[in-house]
Amino acid sequence: MRQKTRTCNNPELIFIMSSLGAFLGIWLGLLLTTPAAPFPGGLPFALATVNITAHGPQFAGTGWRWWASYCASNCRSRHAG
Repeated sequence: MRQKTRTCNNPELIFIMSSLGAFLGIWLGLLLTTPAAPFPGGLPFALATVNITAHGPQFAGTGWRWWASYCASNCRSRHAG
């Protein structure tokens, strides 16, 4: 008699790892794009900066984009010579 083969050996592990990745991705996004403020208005440990202008609040920090600028400058200096 032919045995049934499972297409995925560890579906529980895949579910747990994808849930963990989603959780960490959401918190990383919040950390980098939320202004630092007391809890109801923001996160006290967040990294984003917001300026209040005549047109309303404006995102003034680099947020997640600091990584792109760091990589761009670091790659240029390594490969320049």
